[in-house]
Amino acid sequence: MNFPHDHKLYAGNHWSQGLKNGVLESADVVLVIDSDVPWIKTTFKPSSDAKVYHIDCDALKVNMSLFHIDTDLTCQADARIALQQLNNHLESIDTSDHQQSVQERTEKVSTIHDEYIDHIHSLEVKHASDDIIKPHYALSRLRAHLDKDSIVMSEGISNFRPICDVLMRSVPGTYFTSNATGLGWHGGAAIGAKLAQPDKTIVAICGDGSYLFSIPSTVHWMARKYEAPFLTVILNNRGWKSPMLSAMDVHKSGYSSKAKSDDLHVTFDPPCDHAAVAIAAGAGFGATVKRASEIDDALRKGLECVRNGRAAVIDIWLPKFNPGDPVG
Repeated sequence: MNFPHDHKLYAGNHWSQGLKNGVLESADVVLVIDSDVPWIKTTFKPSSDAKVYHIDCDALKVNMSLFHIDTDLTCQADARIALQQLNNHLESIDTSDHQQSVQERTEKVSTIHDEYIDHIHSLEVKHASDDIIKPHYALSRLRAHLDKDSIVMSEGISNFRPICDVLMRSVPGTYFTSNATGLGWHGGAAIGAKLAQPDKTIVAICGDGSYLFSIPSTVHWMARKYEAPFLTVILNNRGWKSPMLSAMDVHKSGYSSKAKSDDLHVTFDPPCDHAAVAIAAGAGFGATVKRASEIDDALRKGLECVRNGRAAVIDIWLPKFNPGDPVG
């Protein structure tokens, strides 16, 4: 969590898809800080006229080349020290001649922020029926049960953006995603977070695929053995949705985009009872939620279990992912 979601200049998160009417494309100055891949050039990028500055502890990625950023200035530096220096410099500048320009820019981005927040809230309440649980609605119910200091470990993959959008974290150190390893990170990360912050409520959010990759039998045994309870919320679409979406995105007219049967083996039929696996390994509570009206009660019981010293798993069934579903 590197920028407070409730700040009037927060204008949304790009992830790998870009943003409609995003501020990056219209920015005249872009400051990149400790980001290996700040944008996807084929999807969104700064204007060719923008001045781009990059601060990173390994700006050139000399040990492992990941991405090249076209910059006006690249600085290999500690981000904290660099930002302190920038703040000190800004405080020494007389900005009295630029107040109107600053106010106009602030008002413009503040309007984008307000429209963005209103849009997220509209998605939260746009709910079809009790039998169909949409991710924005499920996450809005989770948000209602968390305090500002709860720590969220996000590995929702195909729901990365909704998780970030809806939970609206604003306290530094309360929202993490994996910056390195692939699927399965959330389980061990949640245990580590609880051991490091024993007084905080830890919540791991994942998909059903990433849940399986975490080796939940080991994770929940460790959570009990080392007294590191946390809540897992599974956004379950009963399939390998993210790999399928990646294939469809790369091969837009290929076989994966036209497949209607499961000959690509991307669905989980029959689905695993994830909550039962966790309980068998050491969790104190587990629930499979298939109706929207059941979410709040399951979250209350799960968080009560966690606060009493045992891990809990809430497996929320979203609409089932099927091969050939539209990308998005």
